[in-house]
Amino acid sequence: MKISKSFSRLAGPKGRVFYRRTQNVVVPIRLDRLTATLSSAPGNGGLSYSLVLDGKTIAQGSASADAPLVAELGLRLRRGERTFTFTAEGFEPNQVVDGTVEIEFGFF
Repeated sequence: MKISKSFSRLAGPKGRVFYRRTQNVVVPIRLDRLTATLSSAPGNGGLSYSLVLDGKTIAQGSASADAPLVAELGLRLRRGERTFTFTAEGFEPNQVVDGTVEIEFGFF
């Protein structure tokens, strides 16, 4: 199963974009993969990214600007309210960034 959310954000003065979502997980699930596609990626090369779940970094890395960012997670989540924060760096200061974040998950 997938959760997909499109967003539009303004990069900060250091070229960083944040996307935060709080989700109430009503049954235990397994997080399989995060895919982020950024349509306003900079033309100068790479982006670095991180995914934080409830204050703990669960994935980070870098990718070329023209490819989607993909993180294989394989995590089990108990039910309850969870906060996901996706951060990408490498944009121009104050650049408008459009993107889509997809989280693939399954049940135990």
